[in-house]
Amino acid sequence: MKKILKNYLLPLVLSILVFQMFFRNQAEADARTSYDQLITGKAIFVDVREEAEVKEGMINGALWFPLSQIE
Repeated sequence: MKKILKNYLLPLVLSILVFQMFFRNQAEADARTSYDQLITGKAIFVDVREEAEVKEGMINGALWFPLSQIE
């Protein structure tokens, strides 16, 4: 029983706690808040669409790195 607790249960519980602590502090931003952060320099938008998709339009100020070019 101690071996199961030490090798499996304890790491699982610790992993769940760390996961919850990290993601509990993450907030979802709406489009307006995100754009405001972009224009004030508090955020960076990265567009990973391919060239054909970007030709249809892109957010001004966003950085473009096609996903196919990212290793």
